Amino acid sequence: MQQKSGKSQKNAQNQQQNSLTQQQSDISHPTPSEIAAFASCLGIYVVLSYTNVSFIRLYEVYNNIQEGNTNFTITPNINITTGFTYSCIGTLLRIIGAIQRVDEES
Repeated sequence: MQQKSGKSQKNAQNQQQNSLTQQQSDISHPTPSEIAAFASCLGIYVVLSYTNVSFIRLYEVYNNIQEGNTNFTITPNINITTGFTYSCIGTLLRIIGAIQRVDEES
């Protein structure tokens, strides 16, 4: 009698172990391309923040020049703002490419 209960207990443990193994194998992990796409999407927030700050700084310097409060030139700020604008465009293109890569792999 005890042998039967011991076997049924072992069978129950094996079934539970098989169930856990099956659940673990059902979990899908992100591919490297999916991680890259996600990172690119997060990166756009950084670039947009820097671009926003560069536009704010450009307007501040422009207003200070108009009021005669500074002897700075506006050229460096124009170059910085233009660079960040191009960086936004490049980051958006990189995001599009990364998402397209994920779509191709799925």
